This record gives sequence, C-alpha cells and structure tokens, in this order.
Amino acid sequence: MAGARRRLPLRIVAFAAAVAAAVATAVSGAAARSPAARPCYGQLLATVTNGIVRFCGPAQARLSVFPGAVFQNGTCVRERRFETQSLVIELGSRSLDNKRNRGFRYMHLSLWSAPRAAMGTITAYSKGKRWDGFLVTAYKRNTTAGRFVAQAAYSRKRISGSFRCLP
Repeated sequence: MAGARRRLPLRIVAFAAAVAAAVATAVSGAAARSPAARPCYGQLLATVTNGIVRFCGPAQARLSVFPGAVFQNGTCVRERRFETQSLVIELGSRSLDNKRNRGFRYMHLSLWSAPRAAMGTITAYSKGKRWDGFLVTAYKRNTTAGRFVAQAAYSRKRISGSFRCLP
C-alpha cells in the first residue's frame, strides 16, 4: 500500500480547523485594538478610541503662543459654496475635556474667504493650556500653506501662526 493515502479522523480535522479559526480571530482582534492598525475615516481623517479623536494626515501648524509646539497629524478640508471658500484644519488629538483636553496637543483652525472679506477662528491646546482666538489678517484663497495673525478671544493680545496642508 505504498500509494494509498492515510485519512485523518474527522474529529482531528475539525479540531485543527477550530484552532486555526481561534488563532486568526485573536490576531485580527489584537490588530483592531491597536491604534496604528485602525484606518482613518471620514472627510476629516480620524480614529476614535476611548472618547479621544485622533486626527491623521500630513498637515502641520504652529502658533507663537505655544513656542516650540508643532501641531501635526491632521487634515485640511476645503469647501466652496457660491463665492465663499472655507478651509478647516484639524490637528492632533481631541478629548471631551474642554478645559485642558487631557493634556493632548490639538488645534482647530477654520478659515472663510469671500470676495471682500476673510475671517477665521482658532482653538488650540498644548500641555493642558487652551487658547482661543480669531483671525485678523486675510487668508489667501486657494492656498495650501500660509501665515496669519490672530487675536485672543478675551484680550487684545495678538499672536502669529502658520499652517501647511500637504497632499
């Protein structure tokens, strides 16, 4: 019986299939729990884990009120409606803690530009400190990078900043 095949009992085949399925499920479950393994989704690319939104992408920004801080890992979304254009930039990680953002670095920059007017708002967190302000210099339409001057929402203090939206 040199050419005859030996058949495995059905129980062993079923057991081996069950073990393989369990290993595959465990591996895929660990990958799904890993923040690096989760894909970004939505127009503003982001992942959500334990109530924290982590933005993804190559966009970057800086604000003079937080020297040395680079806001990164974010996206830029453009919209055009009639004669108005908008640019929304979300960078870093955002929690539900409005006062300190759990210490995460985060920046939200919204810019609107119409033929005769431009405006914008900024909210930023770094090392548990928050800064809110509004744009006081014009934002150039159709730009992917630029500099701006903003004023604090509750004082006359002005700061400078820059942003860069990479493809």
